[in-house]
Amino acid sequence: MKGTLLVKPLNAVLRYDTRVFLKMCPFCIFQLDGQAGTTRPCKNGGKHPMWEGQSVELQKKEAGFTNFQLRIELIDEQLWADENIGQVEVLVDR
Repeated sequence: MKGTLLVKPLNAVLRYDTRVFLKMCPFCIFQLDGQAGTTRPCKNGGKHPMWEGQSVELQKKEAGFTNFQLRIELIDEQLWADENIGQVEVLVDR
């Protein structure tokens, strides 16, 4: 069954800050079936960014909503080049 996966990120608790003088402005990238959706950056979120009220819709192209991988990346928005904070792949079973 094809359909839409709605992801509603709330917040993150990070162990380190990639910046020395300013706070990070993290945003999330969610990847599913070759497509990606992003949140808006949490300005000056630092190690405790919040994305409450934001959501990302991803279309599930393959049949079935069980046993699929959702890739989540956390990126720090910077003026010249964004910096990777971390990433994880989550196996969604239901």
